[in-house]
Amino acid sequence: MKTKVSIIFLFLACQILFISCNTAIKDEPKLDNVEAGNINNQVRAKVYELMNTLETVRPIFLEIRSLTPYTIVFKNNFSVRIFEQTDKEWKEIKEKPITRLPEDDVVFSPDKGTLQIFTVFPDLDDYTHNVQLRIYVIGDMKTDQGTTKVAAYTDVTLHP
Repeated sequence: MKTKVSIIFLFLACQILFISCNTAIKDEPKLDNVEAGNINNQVRAKVYELMNTLETVRPIFLEIRSLTPYTIVFKNNFSVRIFEQTDKEWKEIKEKPITRLPEDDVVFSPDKGTLQIFTVFPDLDDYTHNVQLRIYVIGDMKTDQGTTKVAAYTDVTLHP
C-alpha cells in the first residue's frame, strides 16, 4: 500500500513539474534572416558594466565583440532589434529615434579591430516597472564562401 501511494505521489509531482515548466517556457524571439547556428557564435554582445545604470530611463551600453577571423560588417545602428518579455511572449519594441555618427558601417576585422561599445535607447511603454529585454545586433560576415548573416544577443533587466 505504501509503495502504491508513493508511486501515485511521484506521478502527481512529475505532472505538476511538467505543467509548470511548460507554462514558464516562452517562445524565443525569431530572427527570420539569421540561422540559429549563427547566433552568439561569431559575435558576442554583453552589457558593458562600467557605464550602465540599468535604469529604464537611461540608455543601455553594450559591448560588441567579434569572435572570428572573418570580416563582419554592421550598419552603424548594428541592425539592432529589441524584444521585451511579457507574460505570454517576447514582443518587439522600437528604439527611440537617434542619430548615430559616423554614418558609415562598423567593420570588425583583425586589422580594423574586433570590439565596439554601442548604445541602445529602448522605447518603453512604461518606465515605472522592471522590464526584461533581449537585444540583438545583426551583421554580415564575409567568408570565402560568400556573405552570411550573423547575430548576437544579450538579456538585460532594467529597473525604475
